[in-house]
Amino acid sequence: MDVEALRPFMADLVLKLGLRHVGEMIGRGHEQVRKFVNGSIQRPQERTRKAMAELFLRYHQPAYAAERPVARLAGPELRSLLPEGLEAAGAVVRAVFDLARRHPDELPPEAAALEKHLLRQLKEEYREAAVYVLPATRRRR
Repeated sequence: MDVEALRPFMADLVLKLGLRHVGEMIGRGHEQVRKFVNGSIQRPQERTRKAMAELFLRYHQPAYAAERPVARLAGPELRSLLPEGLEAAGAVVRAVFDLARRHPDELPPEAAALEKHLLRQLKEEYREAAVYVLPATRRRR
């Protein structure tokens, strides 16, 4: 789930329940919750994002039932089949569908949805592959 969609939800939950309670709900400390809500933590670790997303879905289950991640099939990821980098891989997917649009009489109606799905899948694969780097801190003497 997108981190920027989680941030306002977590901020609202903190106002209602408090930092410590929300931290306990996701299995993290209150300082980590505060830093995420304030924006000091731009990209939380995968485990933390997953806990926040599960909490989000618990509160918004009916509205976001269709947003649940689909189980991946065994096999190579899209990013291993396409050129390196999200922009280059996305450009190849768009080019394939642009070529297909030149013959609209043979193009199935589901093509637009398929293109959107592939681009979203690529973005998710690159997001999951990103490494979380801790910010540099000053050494104490």
